[in-house]
Amino acid sequence: MKYLKLWPIAAITITAVFLLSFAGCTTTQQRTAANTLQATEATSQAAVSAYYDGVIKGIISTNDVPTVSKAFNDFQSAYALAVVVAQNNTNALAPDALVQESAALVNLVTTVSKTK
Repeated sequence: MKYLKLWPIAAITITAVFLLSFAGCTTTQQRTAANTLQATEATSQAAVSAYYDGVIKGIISTNDVPTVSKAFNDFQSAYALAVVVAQNNTNALAPDALVQESAALVNLVTTVSKTK
């Protein structure tokens, strides 16, 4: 149970490290866009994977699996669109809407992970 309480902090830390580690480098704008998108996707994927692991282990109730799955599918759709947009705009970072969708997904997983 402690693992599930710590993963949001770990996810935020990982995202911050990704974003900050590439901020001062001499990477291309296109690479920076890909890195921010990838960090956002990795954070969401880690949250959902931890949630599903908890469900499989019986730590978390299965009642909210459809809700989390739908939220993750919505995020994946937004992520795919953001990747397409970033390919045509080399100055793009992860769009605010995608970051908000990821945050909403992580918050949902955090909330439903507390119930058993």
